[in-house]
Amino acid sequence: MLKNKVSRCFLFLMFTFFIIKFNGQNSASIKGFVYDKANGEPVPFGNVFLKGTTMGGNTDINGFYNLNRIPPGNYTLVFTSLDFD
Repeated sequence: MLKNKVSRCFLFLMFTFFIIKFNGQNSASIKGFVYDKANGEPVPFGNVFLKGTTMGGNTDINGFYNLNRIPPGNYTLVFTSLDFD
C-alpha cells in the first residue's frame, strides 16, 4: 500500500509539466501542473518545494504551481499532499 502511494507521488512528479524560464543569470522560475495519474484530475492545494531549501509553493485549484527567484543549481522537486505519502 505504501509502495503504491510512493509510486503514485513519484508519477505525479514525473508527469508534472515543467517550464524553466531563466531570468538573467541569477534566478529562474519553475512552473507546472500536478495531475493524479489514476484519474487525470489536477491535484489542488498540494505543496511543491525544492528539497533542502525553503523555496516552495502550493498548487492552486487547477494543480498549477509557480516557483520564482530560484538561484542556479541542481535541485530535487518534491510534491506532498494530505492525500498522498
